[in-house]
Amino acid sequence: MNGSSIPGWLRRMTRAQLAWAVVGLAVLVLVAIIARGNLEEIYKQQPDFVLGSLLAIVGFCFAKAFTRTAVNSALEMIRGDRSVEVAGEMDKQFARRLHDRNVHSDLALAKRNVVAAARRSAEFYDLQSKDPRFYINAPLMRVILDDLDEALASIMNLERAVESPDAQSAFVLPVDVRSELGDVLRDVREAVQRRNETYEALVAQFERAPADDLWGAFAVLSSDTLKALRDLEALMAKCLVQPPDGRLTALAGYIAAALRRAHEVDNLISTKALARPAAMATLIEDLAHAQDKLARIDLGPRLTIGGKALTG
Repeated sequence: MNGSSIPGWLRRMTRAQLAWAVVGLAVLVLVAIIARGNLEEIYKQQPDFVLGSLLAIVGFCFAKAFTRTAVNSALEMIRGDRSVEVAGEMDKQFARRLHDRNVHSDLALAKRNVVAAARRSAEFYDLQSKDPRFYINAPLMRVILDDLDEALASIMNLERAVESPDAQSAFVLPVDVRSELGDVLRDVREAVQRRNETYEALVAQFERAPADDLWGAFAVLSSDTLKALRDLEALMAKCLVQPPDGRLTALAGYIAAALRRAHEVDNLISTKALARPAAMATLIEDLAHAQDKLARIDLGPRLTIGGKALTG
């Protein structure tokens, strides 16, 4: 006998229910055997104690067999195609459990802590970026900032998933914009590497780096290039808390300032009759390429918030 020929009500019964039903039927058969020939008398007269007890057992077994079908029906409604009423009640119960376990408040606290950590780390990065030697530790700081951005994105996704009252909409860049920013990022990374090589070549020409206009301009160049790299990597995160158009404007300012400082440093090197580092020309070229590519990026209506186009 295949499963399709078994009645639905029988398939929904558990093994325990089937066992109770079989016991009930067995006792009922036993009653019929004992009371054979006397069934009419049983209905006419009060049954004796034994037959009454056996019939009570039958009722008990059948009750055990069929009263749990309500539980099974409820489970079937939950696991199968739920009605609007069942789904709504389940959502209420789920929301109540989240509230009772302080999930929303814990998520809000975690988000505040991550945001605070990211802000303080960014402030430290900006302060240290003015030091031309910071390039040694800068990669580790950017990894920390990237990890904090990823943690914040995960928390925000979880808040939206559980419909937290503190949930925020995330800004997501389209794939084509991310690809264009990736090209800019490669140029800026190359510019940072050439800056490092330029610094090493320049500092080798002095026993001690003097505190003059050359090193002042070079410190600003270092700061602008490292900040541009940090902002670009932040824009490549999975989701953004703030609208990215403002960050793109700041990024364009950093790259433009870095390019101006690079030309200024190049002129000061010539003025001071120093040997021009081989990486200096490549540094200027990489920054110019990054500036040109960034100017061609237009977010327009392609910027998405929660899957919907931003038109305003």
